[in-house]
Amino acid sequence: MTVYYENYKSLLLQIFYTEDNFCYAACEHPFKLESLESELCDKPKQAFERLKKKIDFIYAELE
Repeated sequence: MTVYYENYKSLLLQIFYTEDNFCYAACEHPFKLESLESELCDKPKQAFERLKKKIDFIYAELE
């Protein structure tokens, strides 16, 4: 179930909850036909931040 979402660098980041009340953020990869996910986290904000770091790393590799 998605409860929270946020836009970041033209990507829609979504929060999903596991059965044991952890959450993770996920979005489509900006350049490939696959998805990106954060690690399991206790709070949505933490999951968003971890996914944003992955996205920033992908864009940094292009430079």
